[in-house]
Amino acid sequence: MALRLPAAAAGSSESEESVDDKKMRRRMSNRESARRLRMKKQKHLQDLIVEMGKLEREKKEMLSACRDKERGHLILQGENGALLAEKAALSGYLRRMKALMNGKPGLKAPAFKSHGKSPARPCT
Repeated sequence: MALRLPAAAAGSSESEESVDDKKMRRRMSNRESARRLRMKKQKHLQDLIVEMGKLEREKKEMLSACRDKERGHLILQGENGALLAEKAALSGYLRRMKALMNGKPGLKAPAFKSHGKSPARPCT
């Protein structure tokens, strides 16, 4: 058997309404918070997509620049190899010429093969 208080009975319907109002306001507040959070997440995702596109373009440009540098490096390596070979040939030629000028018997004038380049090039 439940005890009911007459004064409490009249006030309980008002308090129930205020509790229901509070619950409804709380629900609306939660929905609005959830909506703002979804919008914030969506904007963050869009920002990340934009940043990813920018980074992909930068990566592509850097890879292209790297390939260009590698090609230039290979060209310079080839030129350096050719210059080293020419240096060795010129050093040998110079050694033989010095020996010839010092009067070493039995030496004949050396033939110089320059591979199409002049033995004396101006330095620039």
